Amino acid sequence: MNKPEALPAQGVARLATAERGVASSDFVAARLAEAARSIGATRTDTARVAREWNGRRIHVARAGEGACLAVENESSGRVTATCTTADGLPQGALWLVVAGSGQAKEVFGVAPDGVDEVLLTLDDGQNRRLSVERNTYSATVGASLARVEWIASDGGRADLRLPSRR
Repeated sequence: MNKPEALPAQGVARLATAERGVASSDFVAARLAEAARSIGATRTDTARVAREWNGRRIHVARAGEGACLAVENESSGRVTATCTTADGLPQGALWLVVAGSGQAKEVFGVAPDGVDEVLLTLDDGQNRRLSVERNTYSATVGASLARVEWIASDGGRADLRLPSRR
């Protein structure tokens, strides 16, 4: 597949959302900073609310040259966060799966500037095409992810690496 020109190969993650919008709460910012330490970043900058979806508030932040994603449950206040290095973002390393009810799972991810859509392929063979809004995507799915593909504004596509299943 063609790697989109809009996607960074490495270096500082380009996330416009992390530079504008509503600031995250101190509690969420602290959870993001804790997650940032897992990639060797000493702090996070510009933690911002990217958007709200399905009772969740999705946050994006820079962590050194990398990036972080946090999902806040608006009713319980629980926050789940993860970060990746700048080299990890183009490999698709910044996404979360949050257990839902029954077999449903909520998938959240971050895509850099220039990515308009994400195509999720599930283990059951279904495909879900999602719009990227403010550098994030989200969906409720009924099966595990088998493949994720970024679709950039220039028409290029990039397959992302998913962790191997055991």
